[in-house]
Amino acid sequence: MARSTIEVPWDVGFPQVCARCTAPATRVKRVQRQKPSAQQWFFWFGAIGAAIAGARKGGSVRFEIPYCEKCRRQDRLLLWATWGGFLLGMVFVCGFAVLAAQLEDTAGTVASVVGVLGITLGALTLLLAAPVLAIVRRAHQAVHIKRIDERTESVRLAFRSRPYFERFWRDNLESIVSFVLRHGKPMPVPLDQAIAAVSGRIDEQNPRSPESLRGYFERGQLYLQAGMYDRAVADLDRVVGVTGFENPHFLEAQFFRGQAAMQLGNTMQAQTDLENYVQASSDRAKVRQAKQWLKQLRRA
Repeated sequence: MARSTIEVPWDVGFPQVCARCTAPATRVKRVQRQKPSAQQWFFWFGAIGAAIAGARKGGSVRFEIPYCEKCRRQDRLLLWATWGGFLLGMVFVCGFAVLAAQLEDTAGTVASVVGVLGITLGALTLLLAAPVLAIVRRAHQAVHIKRIDERTESVRLAFRSRPYFERFWRDNLESIVSFVLRHGKPMPVPLDQAIAAVSGRIDEQNPRSPESLRGYFERGQLYLQAGMYDRAVADLDRVVGVTGFENPHFLEAQFFRGQAAMQLGNTMQAQTDLENYVQASSDRAKVRQAKQWLKQLRRA
């Protein structure tokens, strides 16, 4: 079964139903993975150093995944079967080797046959049975951590259950949309749903509040992506209209308003916003893009 994947910030929450079958959850299972910075310890201090780095606070990303009793029990059985296969292989290798040594004095040929048989069975168990069981168990896990990005404090998650995946991103839609807009990543959800999510932050009775300004700022970007340039300019006008330290989106809003104004053919407004952004911003990539747009506007 193909897994559904999505990149999300570290602070997402998980719906409290079974992540495998969506039944009411009664248990949790910890899923974790070391951050790349902790994995680098392996090259300097080996497996022990990597384990210490992962165990320390902040060395790994951890999530508590909800399970129902039945699915949790199945996962535990697969875990015991995997370790059982490994231990059985060790018993075959070591036990038959000891038996062959005891028979060597009385029956050399029998001892050789017993030894070869034990090593063969043990090797097959260790090399085939135990790894196959481990792969099966991993395939049945409801949620995998596929990749960690420490720069953006995000993680790519893979979900086995499509219904749980859809419920997960709906519950975390507001957080996911903010993360995507903040880091300029592709929007993983439909734009109309993203717009509805950020609109919930806006308090029409208090449009200058931090949450409302953030809502207008994010919705303006989404309108811009959707090609609704008039609405984008209207929302971003509200953001730019609030100056001072209470508005952390003032400068970035001018960048996006300049882009929307350019699409609407409002050359003077676009040029003013983009010039202001170039003079004050430290984001090299956006400054470079703004300069390219300014060149186009001046040629026109």
